[in-house]
Amino acid sequence: METKNPITKYIIVTGGNMSGLGKGTAMSSLGVLLLTKNTLLTTIKIDPYLNVDAGTMSPYEHGEVYVLEDGGEADLDLGNYERFLNIKLTYKNNITSGKIYEQVIKKERKGEYLGKTVQVVPHVTDAIQQWIKDVIDENIKKMIKEYNITDIDQIPCICLIEVGGTVGDIESAVYLEALQQLINNLRSDDVCLCHLSHVPITGNLKEQKTKPTQHSVKILREAGLKPDFIFCRCEQPLNEEAKKKISLFSQVKKEHVISLHDTSNIYKVPLILDQQNFCINVLKKLNLENIVLKNKFYIAPYSFNTWKQLSDRYESSNEIVNIGIVGKYTASNDTYLSIISALVHACIECGFKLVIKYINSSHLSLKNKKKKKSPELKKKMNKYQYDMCLDNNNDANSKQTFIDETTSDEDYDKKWKIKYDNAWNTLKSVDGVLVPGGFGTRGIEGKYLSSQYCRLNNVPYLGICLGMQTSVIDITRQFLNQFASSEEFEDMDEIQYTSGNEQEYKSENNVEQNFTKKDHNDNINDQADQKTNAHILCSEHSQADNKSTSTINKSNINHESNDGKNISCYYNGMPVQKYIDNIPNKLAEDKLQEKIKLMGITDYYKSIEEIDNNNVIISMDGFKGDDKKGGTMRLGVKKSQIIDKDSLIYKSYDEATYIYERHRHRFEINPKYVPLLEAVGLSFVAKDADSVRMEVCEIKHLDFYVGVQFHPEFTSRPFKTNPIFLSFILASKGMLKDRLNKFGNKLCSGKLYEQF
Repeated sequence: METKNPITKYIIVTGGNMSGLGKGTAMSSLGVLLLTKNTLLTTIKIDPYLNVDAGTMSPYEHGEVYVLEDGGEADLDLGNYERFLNIKLTYKNNITSGKIYEQVIKKERKGEYLGKTVQVVPHVTDAIQQWIKDVIDENIKKMIKEYNITDIDQIPCICLIEVGGTVGDIESAVYLEALQQLINNLRSDDVCLCHLSHVPITGNLKEQKTKPTQHSVKILREAGLKPDFIFCRCEQPLNEEAKKKISLFSQVKKEHVISLHDTSNIYKVPLILDQQNFCINVLKKLNLENIVLKNKFYIAPYSFNTWKQLSDRYESSNEIVNIGIVGKYTASNDTYLSIISALVHACIECGFKLVIKYINSSHLSLKNKKKKKSPELKKKMNKYQYDMCLDNNNDANSKQTFIDETTSDEDYDKKWKIKYDNAWNTLKSVDGVLVPGGFGTRGIEGKYLSSQYCRLNNVPYLGICLGMQTSVIDITRQFLNQFASSEEFEDMDEIQYTSGNEQEYKSENNVEQNFTKKDHNDNINDQADQKTNAHILCSEHSQADNKSTSTINKSNINHESNDGKNISCYYNGMPVQKYIDNIPNKLAEDKLQEKIKLMGITDYYKSIEEIDNNNVIISMDGFKGDDKKGGTMRLGVKKSQIIDKDSLIYKSYDEATYIYERHRHRFEINPKYVPLLEAVGLSFVAKDADSVRMEVCEIKHLDFYVGVQFHPEFTSRPFKTNPIFLSFILASKGMLKDRLNKFGNKLCSGKLYEQF
């Protein structure tokens, strides 16, 4: 029996002049048009850097780190491909020089080159070509199984290959050579080469200059590659004169010179390409026009009309929703690209116009002038050197007023208070607050304070990864242990617990909300230098009399008075029962509530395994990364179980028992604190498959106060928003309950697009 071979084609895009022009967006948009023609698609992103992956790179260096389903940490362009094309990519879809050279060196050590001198050509170039072929073969097999395809020779499979950087870069040379060799072994109609270049506008006449593009194409041709299409990245649509010049000097057909001008939203780019017949011309070049027309097998996830409806809804949205993102990587949109995309997806479905207000978390807390760290402290900080380096890279890029050792304390205070006021005014002006993930101590206190503000003022709050952890720290400090922190931050000198200066400043400036812990008494302040963990004070006296009470050892507490009745229990100078009574929903479970009533709150605390430190957030066994940092976190898609059927998460995920979301973290909630946190009203509504790790927490009596350990932004798609983001946006506008009532207590994300 003759084996049928799939029709495999290649579309390659290179860049010139400068990086960051939008090669990924251009290829994703072409992919949208090809998908509507019922072609099979896969993508490969080539990053010439020597890093094995993007996992150890600073967000300021390379934008966000996008996590793939199999745990691969990749360039943000792979996120664009997944969102636009509705596909799932893997670690192998991202080629880096680090991966290629690592593979070649391993083969050399094993003796697989049989004593030959290992060289860039042919060994490295052969490895690149083989990697590309392997990815295509694996993806074809996966798609055949997914779509149950029998006549594979009737459906074309197209591989989109994006070469990062620009032509002429030393790092890119080996990839251009490998692609030249690959193309030479293919038929002319099996490959289409696109080149993207910048067309600037200069002078008073606002003339579009084509010379940079001409030089860029010249360098590409010197590398042995001749472009079939040229993308011209420009501010305004490319005029006819510029098209003629580029066509003449680049030896490319005029209709193959494509204008990629600025647009009001990214979802318009496929429409711009379609207006210039780009997809039709590409299919002609690949000799696929007739095959596509004859193809009756429908595999497209959406139609062209559906995509147009998406773009139109984005444009027609008028009602504004203001979302505050409290983070420390606020200098560039690329650092939170997937989060912004997920918020946009939710707003499009709801018919809102998204306005994002970035809030630098460092500016939300008053702090003393930074002093030099002692050598001893620096040694301790080396334990988390990788996480801290993400912050250090930001020093030169941060748009902050310069403060050095010559700055007086008075000037420092004035400058910082201006930033402080602006940050808090912005925080109080938004409809909802989102605290994303991150690493290191810089700005962590601001994240903690923002979560506290939302909790006390019933402002919709979504904490992702570190954002969830800071919200748990806030609640632990408020109700259980005022010194609660994270193992990630221990030995660091930037964490403040309660600041007298901050309280004084807020009082002087008539700040309405006291955002730090209330009712601290003198007795607790005197004990601040002791290692206190969920320390409960019991006394028959009033709270005022408790100021003179010494610390009582838990093992010596007598829980009943002489008449056999339970005595009052105090923690941090306030009756513990008062904390619980002040929480509207009280305890999460009736059985737990009854248990505490029978035992007394102090006996219940004693029944919990002894907590030996202040860390409510601890490192996970097996993910500490002591010897190396790259690839050592808990990565990729994980199964979580929703255990609370009355939770908002359960309703948002349409009453699903199990959910699958992507993770990227090294620290988790300390399980020893979990029963105590649940006792004061924080509900852990979802756990991992083994019921060991906390995945989702909620405060149920608030409109929306949700923390998730995973990263829901990586699974959000334009036509099916991740449920958590959709719930968050609806709650920010006070419309979540109406949505749930409309669909029978379910959210039904993506329901809107079924009519298109």
